[in-house]
Amino acid sequence: MNFLLSRLLEPSTWAGLTGLAVALGTSPDVMHELAQAGAALASLAAMALPESAVRRGVSDGISHQP
Repeated sequence: MNFLLSRLLEPSTWAGLTGLAVALGTSPDVMHELAQAGAALASLAAMALPESAVRRGVSDGISHQP
């Protein structure tokens, strides 16, 4: 489940889904609705999931010291 949620938070996943939908002939109206639903789900996931990488001390290359 974490794998799926982490993929949904990546822009490349949305780009891939959009490309697939266009290739399958999805109408622009349906794409708009799907994009809104996807953005809502990603936003909910971003609010609900802890930022565990920061808690574990995984370095992101950015200094977090004052």
